[in-house]
Amino acid sequence: MGRFHCFFFSLTGLPCPTCGITRTVQALAAGNIDAAFSLSSFFAAVLLICVCLAFYGLAISLLNLKRLRFIFSSEQGPRLFALALLSPFFIHWIFNMLRACH
Repeated sequence: MGRFHCFFFSLTGLPCPTCGITRTVQALAAGNIDAAFSLSSFFAAVLLICVCLAFYGLAISLLNLKRLRFIFSSEQGPRLFALALLSPFFIHWIFNMLRACH
């Protein structure tokens, strides 16, 4: 796969929120887990979690097991859950921007 120029980086000079994801996916697809984690440890971990969740869903479907459910006790529960999911993403982006500045 050839190199391409990131529009966000070209426009702002900062790494985009998903900077490194393509190379991380390519490294994981090639079975090179060390390279994937060195390129973008956050996205490599997210992709591995997604693969595990896919296997979990397959096992639940094939074995007719009850699935894990999240039950929130208040109206703010889903918002807090979304915040918990998005916070690592933004922390990773800030880390990438700080790393690009050095």
